[in-house]
Amino acid sequence: MKVFSPYFRMIKPIILFGFVFLFSRSFAQDGCIINYKLPPDTNVYQNDTTVCFKQKVNLSTTIYPEYFYYWEPTGTTQYFILDAVIRDSIKYIVTVYNSDSSFFCRDSVTFHVYPKMEVTFEQISKGCPDECRAQVKATASGGSPPYRYLWQAVVPPNDSSLATGLCTDEYGRLLVKDTICTLDTSFLVKGYSMPEIEINEDPDSLFDTNPEAIFSFENKSADSIPLSNWSWLFPDSSSTNLLTPSYVFIESDSVLFIYETIDGCIDTIIIPVNVQEFELQTYNVFTPNGDGINDFYEVPNLDRYISNQLVVFNRWGERVYESKNYSNDWDGGNLPDGVYFYILKCQGYWKEDIFRGSVSIYGSGN
Repeated sequence: MKVFSPYFRMIKPIILFGFVFLFSRSFAQDGCIINYKLPPDTNVYQNDTTVCFKQKVNLSTTIYPEYFYYWEPTGTTQYFILDAVIRDSIKYIVTVYNSDSSFFCRDSVTFHVYPKMEVTFEQISKGCPDECRAQVKATASGGSPPYRYLWQAVVPPNDSSLATGLCTDEYGRLLVKDTICTLDTSFLVKGYSMPEIEINEDPDSLFDTNPEAIFSFENKSADSIPLSNWSWLFPDSSSTNLLTPSYVFIESDSVLFIYETIDGCIDTIIIPVNVQEFELQTYNVFTPNGDGINDFYEVPNLDRYISNQLVVFNRWGERVYESKNYSNDWDGGNLPDGVYFYILKCQGYWKEDIFRGSVSIYGSGN
């Protein structure tokens, strides 16, 4: 390297940002020198050095006040390059000059790459979600064998290329060392897939008058992930493996559906069940005139009881209408307009509710 300024020797190189360069290149003249930071086990030769694949190298040169820098092939215009990743043979050249080119110096360094290591992974066994029982085997090639496998996992004593006890759906890490380089790699541990299960509750709304629900499930992934077993666990600790069990609730609670896949994976679905209070509303008038509006005596939501009985009397106490499990279909039976009295007995699951009141018929034409 030639120097084209008499002032060049007056400028001394310094190290910035606390870089500790592990190798000094005494073969270059004092001045425009490329320094580089490498691992301690790297062999350094004049203007030519070999590193491992994807080795990170910090490059820098001497700092000159008010001078300019240009690095090839990156086009960097600072006095340093941080974390240059060496993937193939490459030559770095730095040129330092001032504004009128009365000062000019240049230095270079060439990096070569050792034979590249590669690793393939074979998953020997899978695990269930949230379990750590998968096994993965690694096979290294290339580089400079023999190889050492350093897992962040449990390794059997007779085979260091095999890792056991790996957690599913997580990335595992492996370091592979040959006689020169270290390859830092990772892999995704796959687990068994879980099916899509849909739970059905009938009715979908429960009331304290009839808090019995029928449960069922549908495995939407049955073609690919069939179930081998399942059970329902109810609030009183009873359980069953029926396809469509029923249960009577005392209050709001939850049901557990526990299922096992053909791969031996177990999961649980929690089904919250809300039991609401119910208060029956009755109406006191209807108009059976055939206009399609309020032509029948209606009592909404009678189906929220198990059963009912409706008896209607006239003002003299004579029974004029009676129905078991009334379904809102009484049109007055050609009775004359007037006030009538009813007794409505509604049987709930836990008790019977009795309602008494009056109902008026208008517009019957009788």
